[in-house]
Amino acid sequence: MVMGRIRELLIASSILLLCLPLAVLLTLMLLPVWSWMGANWAIAAVGPSGPAPWCFILVYGLMAAVCLGVIVLRWRASRG
Repeated sequence: MVMGRIRELLIASSILLLCLPLAVLLTLMLLPVWSWMGANWAIAAVGPSGPAPWCFILVYGLMAAVCLGVIVLRWRASRG
């Protein structure tokens, strides 16, 4: 039982770590969207060095939520 929990924790933390570089890449790929948001909604989304930090945080949060949601659904399906 304890080993199963440790395994689940390791899988979840590994997926969260893997989401980091993917979130950076996706944020940079979404640069036209961030520029459009900045121009149309007067939001400071793009600066001289790239997207604002909140853009990275938003993309990472969405990716992590989706990945962890899928994991939780798979764990529930396998137990029930």
